Amino acid sequence: MIDYNRKQIDGDVQDVMGIAPLADKWRSFNWNVIDVDGHQIPAILDAFEQARSTRGKPSVVLAHTVMGKGVSFMEDDYKWHGIPPSREQADQALREMGTNLEEWTARLESHTQPEIAPVGLSS
Repeated sequence: MIDYNRKQIDGDVQDVMGIAPLADKWRSFNWNVIDVDGHQIPAILDAFEQARSTRGKPSVVLAHTVMGKGVSFMEDDYKWHGIPPSREQADQALREMGTNLEEWTARLESHTQPEIAPVGLSS
């Protein structure tokens, strides 16, 4: 899967070092190219299924995305490619997406707690 947002750290890809037509380049090496809207999870899942069912050649999914989509001050702005937001900017971005920094942090922490074996059980 390629996140094809057409941005790189120095600007728009086409202005710095154009790679278009990207799909045709993959096809020229006999790859099965699947283009999807990278913001649509059902489309991505369908693309994975198409790739899984393709026989005789490798597949690549080109996920066409907009960098920073949904965040007013980040959307389609290459300058955010390699710069982390401040705490205030992160909170604003998350609020624009329907959550906030505290909720997001708690959600992440709930999925990253190490599993601890009960006392007395060892391998």
